[in-house]
Amino acid sequence: MNGYNEVPTRAKRDGVIDKLVLVESIADAYAHDRDFAEFVLRKVSSAGSAADAQARAWYEFVESIPYRREVSEVLRDPKATVGLTGGKPAGGDCDDLVLALIAGLKSLAIPTQAEILSDSDGWGFHIRARVGLPPLKPQVWVVMDPVWKSERQWAMVDRNPVDNAVLQKTKGVQSNLTGTVSSTWSSWSSSLYGILLSAAGIWALWKYSRKSRT
Repeated sequence: MNGYNEVPTRAKRDGVIDKLVLVESIADAYAHDRDFAEFVLRKVSSAGSAADAQARAWYEFVESIPYRREVSEVLRDPKATVGLTGGKPAGGDCDDLVLALIAGLKSLAIPTQAEILSDSDGWGFHIRARVGLPPLKPQVWVVMDPVWKSERQWAMVDRNPVDNAVLQKTKGVQSNLTGTVSSTWSSWSSSLYGILLSAAGIWALWKYSRKSRT
C-alpha cells in the first residue's frame, strides 16, 4: 500500500465534515502511538519545555518535509510522512503534512484542530491547523500551515492580507478570516461534535486501519 489509504468522503459541506472527522481521528490515534510520540520528543528536544517553543520546533520540522502532489484524495501514514519508517521523510500533500503536524502537537498535549477552507459552494480546497496556546487554557488559536511556501495558491498567500495564513502565523494572533468560508470544529455545536466523533470518527478510524491491513 506504500503507506497510502483512500479517503472516502461525501460532497461539499458533508465532505468537509467527513475529512475533518477522519483527520482528527487518525491524528488522535497517532498521538497515542508510543513510537511516534517518542520521535516527536526527539525532534523538539532542543526547544526547551515551553509549549509555544515546542510547537514551533515541530512545525518547522514538518514544514521542511518535501511537498508531494497527489492525483487523488489519499492520506499517508504519518510515520512514513515524517520519516519514522523508511529512513527519511516521504513527504506528502497538504492533508498528509497537516495530519502529521496535528498528530505531533497532540502527542505533546498541545490543543490542535484541523481547519478546512472551502469555497462559496462548500467545496473544501485546503487544510491547515489551528494551535491553542497556552495549552491548558488557550487564549489564542494560531494558524499553522506547513505548505504556505510550497503551495502558495492553496494556502491563500498573496490574497487579502487579512486572510493570509502566513500573516496570522507570524504574528501569532487569532485567525480572523473574511472572504473565505472557514469550516472548523468551533463552527459546529458541541453536540454535533460528539455525535460525529463517536460515530463517524470511529467508523473512519476502523476503515483506515482495515485498509492498512490489506
